[in-house]
Amino acid sequence: AAVLNESGPPVGVAGLPEFHDRNAGLEFARERKIHTAVALLGGQEESSLPEVTRKYGHAFTGMIFAPPISPWCKLGSGVGVLDGWHTIRVSQGLTRLAPRVLKRCGDLLIAVAMFLTLAPMMALIAVAIKLTSSGPVFFGHPRIGKHGAPFRAWKFRTMVKNAGAHLAERLAADPELLAEWRCNHKLRKDPRVTKIGALLRKTSADELPQLWNVIRGEMSIVGPRPIIAEEVGRYGEFFHDYARVRPGITGLWQVSGRNAITYQERVQMDTHYVNHWSLWLDLYVLSRTLRAVFSGHGAF
Repeated sequence: AAVLNESGPPVGVAGLPEFHDRNAGLEFARERKIHTAVALLGGQEESSLPEVTRKYGHAFTGMIFAPPISPWCKLGSGVGVLDGWHTIRVSQGLTRLAPRVLKRCGDLLIAVAMFLTLAPMMALIAVAIKLTSSGPVFFGHPRIGKHGAPFRAWKFRTMVKNAGAHLAERLAADPELLAEWRCNHKLRKDPRVTKIGALLRKTSADELPQLWNVIRGEMSIVGPRPIIAEEVGRYGEFFHDYARVRPGITGLWQVSGRNAITYQERVQMDTHYVNHWSLWLDLYVLSRTLRAVFSGHGAF
């Protein structure tokens, strides 16, 4: 089989050869005696199902059409046919009481179990922070939660004392650093981060105190990344989706590259999670969380 993709950049499907030019694709198919084509459909009329069939149907004995949907739609969705129309059914799980109760019970069970199990390690981290830098062990950062309610997301302190003043001084002296900060509100080489803090961030261990936020009902184990008040405007119309649920310790953003992805992609992932939630989606995120933590990909 070969992939026909006229509507976008290369995507890579199961290691199959991929073509963006009609003539090159047809020539390759003839030479290699390829009988099946996988056509990626875009939003443009020239890449619609009827048009692709007209252009390529004579050259292949079978064609598989892939509509432009999110790769996570297979979790909690189904494909069917309705009066001749091919359809994709997406379940709005978090609009029903039973799934919300199930999710909350799961949050409490996991959070309490992890809190008790990891208590000795958390105590060692607290001692290491206290011995290596001045300041408190914990840091509560103001965040926006469910229904837009503010709360403090707790973390192990990873920055130097008076970090805000230190950052302002560095940003004023470095235009490139200032531009990076304005773009993502994060820095790849943050001058405020301590040596212990860098290790905690690399492994995401700095977020373990957020288990207390989960127990208190302010956060969930899996959910959108908790945002600060200044980010509400950047979410725009999608803030309504964000505010429907509790933000999470982990989520699609964290297991999909974390800071290596753009802010707009992060918003899209948060919105997708809320509108396509299922128990299987949570299990998918949890199964990839450890892999993302240990690889450290995209973390800083």
